[in-house]
Amino acid sequence: MSLSAVNQKSVLGLISATLGPYEQRAVRVTGSMFQVKESSDDFEASFDGQSFFPLQVGLGVRLVSNDQFTSLWLRNPSASSLYLEIYHGSAQVIDSRLNTVATRLSQVTIATVSTRIVSNNISIVAGNVVNHLGTNGGQQRIQVVITNTGSVALGLKSPSNPQAGATIYPNSSFTLQGNFTFGVWNQNVTAGSYQLLEIYPA
Repeated sequence: MSLSAVNQKSVLGLISATLGPYEQRAVRVTGSMFQVKESSDDFEASFDGQSFFPLQVGLGVRLVSNDQFTSLWLRNPSASSLYLEIYHGSAQVIDSRLNTVATRLSQVTIATVSTRIVSNNISIVAGNVVNHLGTNGGQQRIQVVITNTGSVALGLKSPSNPQAGATIYPNSSFTLQGNFTFGVWNQNVTAGSYQLLEIYPA
């Protein structure tokens, strides 16, 4: 399915796919956003074959600075088959539906919470620390995923507690919950790089 606005600048398509256990698949599509409409389980995705990041129903990504992807890589990390549907293109999907769970004793209404992801690829010189605040656009961060895309190990540092930290090795990721400030430290003699995926309320 594909929908286009009259001026052809806004395009929306829908990908439907079933991934087998541990299957990885590239889908040739172009756009600046995508959003997960349906998924039978959590999965992982990548822009143009770069670092993978975790996704689930309701999460979406919009690229910044007029960036575009030319392919989406989808990966099933589990031993069971996975069915998913993803909106993609240059238009935005707005979901304001309510999910209602009814019992004989009470009825509970749950509002769907929309989120947005801010993605950045960052280079860090030897011996440097890059600090990241927990706010963006006046909103408090929900979660952040740091993926080491370089060839040297990087460290996480807490400005309020220099003794606390962790190590992120090449091609591995570290997930943090909350809106606190943290630093990424390159304690090596060569430059490193990492991808930062921050989740905020929409």
